[in-house]
Amino acid sequence: MKTNRQIKVDKIIMFLWPIIAAIVSLVIQANFFISMLLFLALPALYLSYRNKKMVKKMLLFSLPALLIVIVIDYICEITGTWLVMNSIFDYRILGFVTIDIIIWFFIYTYLIIAYYEYFLEHKFKDVLYKPRLKYLYLYFLSVLVTFFVVFFTNKAWLHIRYFYLLFGTVMAIIPITLVFNKFPNIITKFVKTGVYFFYLAIIYELTAITLNQWMFPGKDFIGIVTLFNISFPFEELFFWMLLGAMSILSYYEFFDDDKK
Repeated sequence: MKTNRQIKVDKIIMFLWPIIAAIVSLVIQANFFISMLLFLALPALYLSYRNKKMVKKMLLFSLPALLIVIVIDYICEITGTWLVMNSIFDYRILGFVTIDIIIWFFIYTYLIIAYYEYFLEHKFKDVLYKPRLKYLYLYFLSVLVTFFVVFFTNKAWLHIRYFYLLFGTVMAIIPITLVFNKFPNIITKFVKTGVYFFYLAIIYELTAITLNQWMFPGKDFIGIVTLFNISFPFEELFFWMLLGAMSILSYYEFFDDDKK
């Protein structure tokens, strides 16, 4: 068990880290990959060190992210929902999906679970595998298979208008609503985690757009938000910054945790 003092120190470190990551990124003019390491990978490694016995479990849950991100990023790239810039990899899967974004989504998922387990659940040991987790793998695998069927038969069907709104509703609003309705006792923990990742995400967003790490060239958005003369879609604010962490936790609690 960690002492309260240790946890308080770690909270301070996690609070300061996005500011440090932003400053370093701006000073060195970091590319997408380097900023990803600064904002996500280093704090994920730190929390892994602080909670070593949970690492295998958190990795096992995060792996399905590698399946679904290919689908999401491909459609987002071809529709102009977003465009990942400054990739360190020349190769793009199917001509559009960057290796960087696949790594990014995996680490982002892992970091959310690591933060939640360490600061909110206070679990420092758990069973490696819950039987329901296999259904999450099967669900995301079925989405990936369906995507490839459509890709090789009629790519035009993948040009989905207002895709950010659509997948945000399906992947975030619906699971969060269902989990909150069924397990209201976890709402407070979800919100606390969501507040931290909103703070991290908005600093990361402003830094990344300033450094041209990603952009939003499309027009199928329900609105545009401007902060400090930096603009991005309302969907980015709502589905990633506000609901992103809570949506991932919804899958985690339902498929791989104790729902408490």
